[in-house]
Amino acid sequence: MSAKASPMAGSPAPTGLRELALEDERIWTRVWACVGVEHQIPAPGDLLPATVGHHGLHVQRRPDGGLRAAFNVARNPLPMSIALGIVVSAVGLPIPSPVEKWLDLLGAAAAPCALFAIGLFLSDKSVRSGLAEAGLATVVKLLLQPLLAMAVLPLFVALDSVPGKVALLMAALPSAANAFVLARQFDIHVEQNSASVLLSTAFSVVTVSALLVLLRVS
Repeated sequence: MSAKASPMAGSPAPTGLRELALEDERIWTRVWACVGVEHQIPAPGDLLPATVGHHGLHVQRRPDGGLRAAFNVARNPLPMSIALGIVVSAVGLPIPSPVEKWLDLLGAAAAPCALFAIGLFLSDKSVRSGLAEAGLATVVKLLLQPLLAMAVLPLFVALDSVPGKVALLMAALPSAANAFVLARQFDIHVEQNSASVLLSTAFSVVTVSALLVLLRVS
């Protein structure tokens, strides 16, 4: 093939963020990629970390000898920040006041930004595309999960106590926006997750209000 017929011949490799994003969208999420060979994980439970595009993966040997691959969610900033916060709180690490205020401002902006991203994503899509899965997830989150919490919590704390009421209300809250953030990053069930956040937030106005009345929280 001549250089004239190939637009990539003699041109530098694309390194810009836009080119890398297009490469990830049009190549790595649509084709099979070899990340290793079987003898690298011979025993059940063995893990092989790998990277495809900018996605972290774990390939694991199953007890039956088969293989399974899963996205490495632990490398996502969301669980990493949660784990870091738990460590800092447990150790009692002092944080300078300016840094703490800056982190508070940054944290307060995270949820609105995620909700804005959900609205932007849904602006040109119909909720009906993931309505069945989103409806099921909404029922589980707003009805079944609080009922399960109501059955399990008395084993640890009284439901009429402040900790019991707080735990029950936390269980009854709608799906968090971080479900959409993770789905969007890994490009898995994005429509269903965004619809689930939307529906559960809308119907939680009724369910959470009813629970507040039931718990006599003013």
